[in-house]
Amino acid sequence: MTYKELIERTKELDLKKLNVFLGEPSNQIGSISCYQDGLEWVERNIDERQNTWEIRGTEDEICDAIFMDIEINKELSGY
Repeated sequence: MTYKELIERTKELDLKKLNVFLGEPSNQIGSISCYQDGLEWVERNIDERQNTWEIRGTEDEICDAIFMDIEINKELSGY
């Protein structure tokens, strides 16, 4: 899915409540973010211990992965 499709599919959700940030990197503990860095797309995850890891890939790969993460976060939080 493209970034535009991701925005459309998540527009009804309170992403901040799910600690998800689209279009910008986040430094918040327990957050997931998705953004473009040059020609690459990045998924950044920060866990409760402040460990940070990034996955880089195509727009489709990263947006699909973020959407799956959002769905999992919704399920776990009882959203």
